[in-house]
Amino acid sequence: MNKKTSVFALGIVLSICITLLGCASEAPAPAAPTGSFLEGMAIKDDGEPLDVHYLANFLFVDWPVVNSELAKSLIERAGGRCTIHDSNMDIPTELATVEDLVAAGKADAIISHCADIQGVIPGTETAVDAGISWFAVDMLNGSPKITGYIGVRGQPSLGRPSSEAMVDYFDGQPFTFLEIWGQLGMGICEGRHEGIMDAIAGHDEITQFETGETGFEIQKVMDEVIDAFEAHPDIDAIIYQSAGMEGIWRALEQMDRLVPAGEPGHIAIFGVDATPIELDFVRDGY
Repeated sequence: MNKKTSVFALGIVLSICITLLGCASEAPAPAAPTGSFLEGMAIKDDGEPLDVHYLANFLFVDWPVVNSELAKSLIERAGGRCTIHDSNMDIPTELATVEDLVAAGKADAIISHCADIQGVIPGTETAVDAGISWFAVDMLNGSPKITGYIGVRGQPSLGRPSSEAMVDYFDGQPFTFLEIWGQLGMGICEGRHEGIMDAIAGHDEITQFETGETGFEIQKVMDEVIDAFEAHPDIDAIIYQSAGMEGIWRALEQMDRLVPAGEPGHIAIFGVDATPIELDFVRDGY
């Protein structure tokens, strides 16, 4: 199997990975294909394994860990090698990693879950120009040179449903909501913010406030929520861009504003993405 065919096979492996991840729910996800289906798909003509590097922008919440480890498992079962790199949301670190991989001359393919679709372009084009295939996961890479992309059509399409649900929840009644920012300039946050704003456009009965950056850190989310409620005690709802419900829950509890759904004073919470802890808050009625 030549490199071009191996890279095509890698795309199939990634498709399996994303499909299985998307099936996660209360029911167990279906088992990944095993045996002959994957065997040899990541082996080059010279018998060497395809050398794949997964650039994880962050690994401090569940799904990137699951996605990267599942991709690694599938690639290795197909006969390849996969190394995971965590830049912890720092584009310069990701770009430096790419430069090192290009300089070493051993990488065959890169899978990138980037947060800044523009900031990652120099690294993408350096790698592709050096003959390294580049797959973007989740966030559509800003470079036209990428080999492939697997994920949602756009982050606004993730922010919009949560905001639409919030609008439906209040059913035309005036309300005030707080939007919790993850990080300004980050592709997922900017895109989801755009979707949130699209959904409330034309609704004059809605008042919106925004927090400063939280970096998705629980303590910062908590602090920003408390500060916002001190300035605007009439907030009726909170919407978060990603991975923020635990900080919200702690803030409401500290302010004695944590009220179950359906009871007077309940603060409605809407968001995108959720960890098992956050899903427990939903199941518990908050």
